[in-house]
Amino acid sequence: MEQKYLHFRRQKRHHLKRMKRRRMATVAGAVVLICFIILGFLPTFGIISPGTNYCGKSLGFLTVKGAEKKLNKYEKEFQTAEVVLTHKKKSTTLTPPQLGLSVDEEQVAMDALAESRGRRFFGRMGQVFKKEAVQTPLAVDEATLNRRLRDLNGVLYETAKPATVAMKGERAVILPGNKGEVPDTAKARADLSRGIQSPVEIHTRIMEPAIEAQELAGIDGKLAEAVTTYDPADENRTTNVENGARYFRRIVLAPGEKLSFLSTIGGITEAHGFVKGKTVSNGVETEGIGGGVCQVSTTMYNAVARSGLNVMTKFNHSKAVPYAKEGLDCAVSDGYKDFIFANPFTKPVYIETTAKEGTLTCTIYGPAEEKPYTIDLVPEKVRDLPASKEVAYSTDLAPGEIKILRQQVDGSIYITYAVYSVQGRELRRIPVAKSRYVPVDGKVLVGKGK
Repeated sequence: MEQKYLHFRRQKRHHLKRMKRRRMATVAGAVVLICFIILGFLPTFGIISPGTNYCGKSLGFLTVKGAEKKLNKYEKEFQTAEVVLTHKKKSTTLTPPQLGLSVDEEQVAMDALAESRGRRFFGRMGQVFKKEAVQTPLAVDEATLNRRLRDLNGVLYETAKPATVAMKGERAVILPGNKGEVPDTAKARADLSRGIQSPVEIHTRIMEPAIEAQELAGIDGKLAEAVTTYDPADENRTTNVENGARYFRRIVLAPGEKLSFLSTIGGITEAHGFVKGKTVSNGVETEGIGGGVCQVSTTMYNAVARSGLNVMTKFNHSKAVPYAKEGLDCAVSDGYKDFIFANPFTKPVYIETTAKEGTLTCTIYGPAEEKPYTIDLVPEKVRDLPASKEVAYSTDLAPGEIKILRQQVDGSIYITYAVYSVQGRELRRIPVAKSRYVPVDGKVLVGKGK
């Protein structure tokens, strides 16, 4: 009897335990179900679904503002991340800022919430286990990326090298160019915007040399060279001089072809790399975009006119400039003053213009046999153009005190001659330019007391 009672008690306890476990399981299941239902409703209330991440950073359970703050902290970490770029067997490592990459925190946060809301109700609950990433691309500054990819020439790839001309003793020789590669910037931009967690392959395409050796056939001598100097400490002027010179590197003019200085540049504007600098207008110094580029046209003019090329259009400044004698300067101005010249020879000419460390050089190569003479430019003053002086009186100055408001500068007229010589013997002298430098009337304030 006692044994039956003990057996009954054991069964009762087991039954109670099973019932308790069932109740606990039911409660736990209900809690889990409620949690999952809540997860399904979270995006409706502006909260990003758990499991959502961006570049490995979890954005779950955050509002758009909360996600932005978290991503803003990640941005600082992102700025110092390493981006590995590869091409064939070469590789290099840069940082996101060097490639123009950044995280658009606001867009990522908004996309994270939009993707959470875009899923089906049960899909939102399952997102906890999937851990899907937001597909918002990285922001890319195209100008920075393109500039950086160009700088990788010689690091990841070798660009095409154009045929050039160099002096070998007294004779010019043609150095052949070769094919090279150029980066596919559009593909690189798309690949980098998708993420930098793994190495990014930089794709290239084959590029023919800009100048083929056959284009230079017939060039065998240096026709002329002109050199001027500038102050590298003047940063804005240096920028304009060196940027302007880059437009006239490796210029080939076929027989009969002409070159326009302004058309070659395409506009002396900020979009073409020019900045504000000192310019001359009506004999007075002022500031404008491209101040200093006239030194490039002046240096080129002195080389062009001495090389035997035909100068078709040339203007002088309204006042003398420090880098050239009167009569030897050449001014350019968008839509107003252009410098145009043409190749009169039966063979091409090659123009190389460089600006570096304060020295601006323009060298012109061509068929030496078609220019058996030297050409010098000789400016001669025809007459002076006296400036007047305006005197005004002021009680703000002490009696007899003088204040110069505008410096008086006399003008002048010059005729420039091209002097043709052979072995020091002058053959002929031809007027090639007339330059007029305008007088600047002075203005003086004289004190007369109160």
